[in-house]
Amino acid sequence: MLNGKKEFVAALVVIVIVLVTLALPYVLTEAYGLQVKNLILFMQVVLAFFSAGMSIWWLVRYRQTSHDIETLREEIGLKIRGRNEREHDSSEGRNRDGHKRK
Repeated sequence: MLNGKKEFVAALVVIVIVLVTLALPYVLTEAYGLQVKNLILFMQVVLAFFSAGMSIWWLVRYRQTSHDIETLREEIGLKIRGRNEREHDSSEGRNRDGHKRK
């Protein structure tokens, strides 16, 4: 899930870069013929590295987000347990109306 405008713009830029990089070899081949074969191969290698890098970046972000969510769950659980213990200690065996339990 994209959290902000910056991440949305970054995702859009990545999509445009990938589409342009995929279309550029066809445009160059039409314009210059087979003379640009090495350039096209180089561009495909760069795109492969770029794709691998983006996949690794996505995996790292996903794992970090999962870790952050788990940490928040633990903190919330500790706060709830602490609040319940304080309420139990402060009631000292009394019910909600303040009367002593039997």
